[in-house]
Amino acid sequence: MNARAAFQLLDNPDTLKRINDELQGRQSLLVRLAEDDRVTDSTDRDNILRYLRDRQLPGHPTTIEEVMKNFASSALSYAVIRRSLGSHIGAIPTASSIPKALAAEFSDTRFLDDSFWNPASMKTLALDVAGKHGLNDAMLGEKTLHSRILGVLHDGASQISVASRDGLDAFCAEIERHVTSPERAWEMLERFAANIRQVGPALTADFMKNIGFHMFVKPDFHFLREFPQLSGLETSFSPRDSFCLGWLLASALKMPAFVLDHTLYQWGRHGEMGKEPSARKAASSPASEPPNLSTRTSSDVAGIASESEQILESLLRMWRAESRRLTIHRQGQLQKILSKYDRVSLPISHFTKQHLRDPKLRNEDAYPAVKALLCDVLERTPDRLRLRQGIILGERDLP
Repeated sequence: MNARAAFQLLDNPDTLKRINDELQGRQSLLVRLAEDDRVTDSTDRDNILRYLRDRQLPGHPTTIEEVMKNFASSALSYAVIRRSLGSHIGAIPTASSIPKALAAEFSDTRFLDDSFWNPASMKTLALDVAGKHGLNDAMLGEKTLHSRILGVLHDGASQISVASRDGLDAFCAEIERHVTSPERAWEMLERFAANIRQVGPALTADFMKNIGFHMFVKPDFHFLREFPQLSGLETSFSPRDSFCLGWLLASALKMPAFVLDHTLYQWGRHGEMGKEPSARKAASSPASEPPNLSTRTSSDVAGIASESEQILESLLRMWRAESRRLTIHRQGQLQKILSKYDRVSLPISHFTKQHLRDPKLRNEDAYPAVKALLCDVLERTPDRLRLRQGIILGERDLP
């Protein structure tokens, strides 16, 4: 499924409201974690407050040196490189701190001098530092730490030098010319990254969004993992389709794609901390037992059933307008839910207030079952949701 077709499944008021509510809930929790200093990385903490609480998004750089620093911080955000550079400064490197991190990594104070962040000067500096570390131009861009870093700096400086030859305003205007659609923007990203070793369109998208082009998302590990859970769509989107779909969804939500991207990124890194201990246990223990009703009175059971039925009805209303399609990914989640019980059904008492409070638990532990009911994969009896006879899960999308 391509991005445009997938977006059609999301483009209705009820689904967009559900996704927006999920995002707002995640943002509120992340802000609370940051304000309480429970986000230990200072870069992440500052960015959560700046971007998600205060909505102070990055603007266009005013100098070409700022462009180069932003490029370096994005293009060098591979986990292994980020960890090494971050170890010198105690935080994830940003455009403002990348010079200090590189100066420490290579024991070279020239990285602290702004004049060396002019693209032409950076290209020369990268080759000079490479030579001092026994590397030549042909060796740059290899997967060893220093060759990769210096290759990225050298090739990125070359590309930015060409792209900005008519000045910074012309550089930004050329990017603006290609942001008429996500597909056209992705093609621009591919061309920009084509001659930069160890850098592809995803890292280039991160660079572009950080220099003021807020319609971009970075389809990295966190985005590719979190977006399907947020949207309720299957997980098999390519980086290109994830980029396009993120762009289209953010536009429909009237939200900068930058904010959508940053919410999913920070949620992937820190969201688990904000869950209540009981919710973390429930989400991480597929084999946890359902509530034991055998010791309760009939009035207790009736009260639980009545509350659970009301919660189920709320969830049905929330998702009723979505497409009648249960993906293989969601079927796998449904099987995990059923495995808590008798593998073919679940009690209505499965649905609790925690499913309304916790977006992640709701998405993983309620949505697959409710979606299966809406798709007629499950049928409803007075006290259970039961797999319809003849249904086999996990072989194809249903129905």
